[in-house]
Amino acid sequence: MWHTDSNTLIVQDTSLTGNPLVRIEARAQGSRIGILPGSEGMTMPALSPYGDWIAFISASNEQQIGFLPIDGGTPMLTGVPWGTASAISWDTAGNRLAVVMQDAGREWVEVVDARAATGNGSDVTWNSAYLPSSRHFGDIVWQGHSIVIAPTPTTLGASVSIPFDTSSLRSGGVVQCYLDGEYYGTCASPFTASGLAGGTHSLQVTAVWSGFPPAESYGTVATRLHRRVTVLGLGSYLPRCGCT
Repeated sequence: MWHTDSNTLIVQDTSLTGNPLVRIEARAQGSRIGILPGSEGMTMPALSPYGDWIAFISASNEQQIGFLPIDGGTPMLTGVPWGTASAISWDTAGNRLAVVMQDAGREWVEVVDARAATGNGSDVTWNSAYLPSSRHFGDIVWQGHSIVIAPTPTTLGASVSIPFDTSSLRSGGVVQCYLDGEYYGTCASPFTASGLAGGTHSLQVTAVWSGFPPAESYGTVATRLHRRVTVLGLGSYLPRCGCT
């Protein structure tokens, strides 16, 4: 998996006890940067589209789904309603997680509210989607439309212009931009800003619809993506890569 800095990869190191996730440089013979704390004992790790959480199935208890912050920490675990988990996939907004379940030769899909499971909502809720007993899953991928922000090169100077694509979204939504986590306002491509200090900044683009999907089921955020851009002051040295 790519880390959100787009310069490093997150991989499972089977040579270490517990098979933890580690960050390595994304280049030939790239060095290991470090181990992600709390990542031992997981299977099927999957990075959220928003790049903030890694979902996984517990290797020691397949009746538990876990969520780990992108740079490691204390996993947040939640038990499945019944059966055992075999595969997972995030929705395109990073709000929900689809989980393939198995029990007594039967397979089905459970959907969990990932926001609640990671402490950003209320009670954790599960919804089931059953299949005929003759059907079986090999894997699962949650597909859907989303905003696209291309990799952003390092910018020299205090102004940025970042294009993004919303053509796959249905009409009627309001596009909003957030800069460094703060609401910047409604926006259109390209996103522009000036007067930025040197360093790394984070752009988040969100599409919001009112009324549908129902807020109690899906939340008002239908899709979101972020991209970081490194801004250098004039005369600064240009690094090898500042895109994320």
